[in-house]
Amino acid sequence: TRFRNVTGVQTCALPICRGTGRSTLALAGVAALLAVAVLVAAVRTFTRTEAATPAAEAAAMLPPVTIQRLTSYDPLGDDAQENETMIPALLDGDPQTVWTTECYANQYLGRKGYVGVLVELSAASAGTLEVAMRNGPWAIEVYAANDAAPSTLEGWGPRVASDYNTRRARASIAIATPARYVLVALRQVGEGGQCGGRNPYQGVMQDLAFAPTGP
Repeated sequence: TRFRNVTGVQTCALPICRGTGRSTLALAGVAALLAVAVLVAAVRTFTRTEAATPAAEAAAMLPPVTIQRLTSYDPLGDDAQENETMIPALLDGDPQTVWTTECYANQYLGRKGYVGVLVELSAASAGTLEVAMRNGPWAIEVYAANDAAPSTLEGWGPRVASDYNTRRARASIAIATPARYVLVALRQVGEGGQCGGRNPYQGVMQDLAFAPTGP
């Protein structure tokens, strides 16, 4: 039932007014709760983004992982080295220069059983190691470590990869787990042009490279 009050403004009966007021308040409350929820979600998203951005930017600014140093590896030799002065040839980009082992009586490197090259990276990384061999047949085993380079082959633990070929070829070795130190151990070598007589076998490595896995 509607009526006019003394001021001439139309109003409604009391029970109806009460119901309308409650509905309006309920709708306003729901709207306020939705607004608060949206605001909270926006703040959380902004916070996560702000926290992640510096870390992502820092990672992008890090220099790429490279080979920091190469050394010959011959723990069973007289001086623990194997033609160390020739090692820089593996990184000089010149296809005419090589690193060679000494000359051995058999293809399995005599009583030693192995010699090799120790690769020290600028930081621990997964990636692909490229090894170019100039003569064959050859067999290599690859080992990896993070904290330090073990002084004996047994200290490296299980090998992470191996490769074999009967002729001159390039090996691509996947280093799946990040490592700072990588050992390329020659297990079999072919006959070398610089060797002969009782010791005709010699490993000849042309170059060595590492491509890190990264974003």
